[in-house]
Amino acid sequence: MTLSTSSADLGIGYSKVFADNLHTSVIYTNGSGYKKGENDTYKKLSAQVYFGEKKVTKKDGFNVGSVFTFEPYDYEVDSVTTEEKVKTLYGVFGVYAKNGIRVGGELERFNTAGPNIYQQMIVVYGNFNLNEKLEVFGRFDIYDPDTDTEKDGENYAIVGVGYKPGKGLVIVPNLRLIMPEDGDKTTLFKLNFMFEF
Repeated sequence: MTLSTSSADLGIGYSKVFADNLHTSVIYTNGSGYKKGENDTYKKLSAQVYFGEKKVTKKDGFNVGSVFTFEPYDYEVDSVTTEEKVKTLYGVFGVYAKNGIRVGGELERFNTAGPNIYQQMIVVYGNFNLNEKLEVFGRFDIYDPDTDTEKDGENYAIVGVGYKPGKGLVIVPNLRLIMPEDGDKTTLFKLNFMFEF
């Protein structure tokens, strides 16, 4: 589950590290993602800053940081009138890793579908490497598609095991729970395969 932004896009970026621990980046992209063609004249500006270890999946350490995106768009008021509005996403995150244990969390707030509607998501997660071949993991999301509307949110949980039988392959049996604030809970069992090259 993610808020409504593309995970990959086409554009140009610049990054710089200060004093070995303060990482910064700015990216200017088309905003529609790499799977879609350009659909307006606006562009998206994104910035990230964080302090700490860059690769906490491979090294012990921590990092804390923030992200921000800014993208103008045409908002259709009615069938004739459009207004220029701005989509923004603010986020803060942090992660800590030591002795094969990694825990983290993030908070994101995104405005969309008009200037006064905000989506919000809170995520907490953890991984524990039992040995070189086996890890257990869990994640819990609290998602609210409109912070001003009651009982429209959804909670999502996933727990599972990652098993590496050989180089380049991870087998991941996992259990997922989808829990709407107003509705029935859904339980799914999945078996995923990940190939690393």
